[in-house]
Amino acid sequence: MKRMTTAVACATLVATATGAAFADEPQSYAVERFHLALGPGSTLSAESGEVPSHLSLQVNYWLGFAKNPVVIRGQGTEPLGQLVAQRLGGELSAAVGLYDWVQIGLVLPMVVAQGRPNSFEGAVTPLASLDEAGLGDLLVEPKVRVLREQSAGVSVAVIPAFTLPTGSDGNYFGESQATFRPRVAVSRSFGPLRLSGNLGYMLRPDIHTGTIDVGDELFGQLAVNMAFMQWDAPVEGTVALAAATPTRGFFADADQTHLEVLGGLTVHMTRGASLLLAGGVGLRHGLGTPDYRALAGVRFDLEGYKP
Repeated sequence: MKRMTTAVACATLVATATGAAFADEPQSYAVERFHLALGPGSTLSAESGEVPSHLSLQVNYWLGFAKNPVVIRGQGTEPLGQLVAQRLGGELSAAVGLYDWVQIGLVLPMVVAQGRPNSFEGAVTPLASLDEAGLGDLLVEPKVRVLREQSAGVSVAVIPAFTLPTGSDGNYFGESQATFRPRVAVSRSFGPLRLSGNLGYMLRPDIHTGTIDVGDELFGQLAVNMAFMQWDAPVEGTVALAAATPTRGFFADADQTHLEVLGGLTVHMTRGASLLLAGGVGLRHGLGTPDYRALAGVRFDLEGYKP
């Protein structure tokens, strides 16, 4: 979903200043960009190169609010209208370690509530309302460790992740077909400081309607994490940068580039439980970039991972 620099209109019989019109509003693609990274050492949306020990289990849940995740724009920089003006949603996820070199993760996105205005400048008929709640596409994340920091000086893993079109129909819940999104995760610790980086490629169905253009993209995350051990409950502070760009023109158009900075605090409590508080600000106007987001989550780790 794209915030566009040219005037568009979506929904039944919507016109724009450029004269473009849509017979319908394409909604069969996912809006949510944020996925909480799984496994030990992972930080916000950036996966580490580590995997958990054999049969250790991790369960996560987060819920967050995003402002203006789907916006269309006119000739200038001001938004012309919101296709999704606000959304409350999150994910339930789990990961298990196998034989100390493989992790299998499952992620189920869910939308609790969403909404938008019934019209915007240039619209000649009201926008149809969106379904407020629904499920997204199931994300399957196998993770295979290639290098271990203890022996190679850096942890490296390959993550051939994919989604299945299990989401609710339309309403920006999920894709019309399966997607394949392999990536490489690299991480290294320097005492209490940990650096993580991911680089991946997403293969997804193409959608071309008017100026809406959704397709394959290159994406990545960078994160810096600092552990503070002086308190009774260890705390981690994280700053992360998430980016994505269409493969048709790498970073050629700011309105097609996803760029978001995120920050968060993780409090490690007793019995392997952790509490996450985080927020983010969109720096560009591309696919899935909200003006801002805020979220909270919990993590239960049977291995009792601590930073």
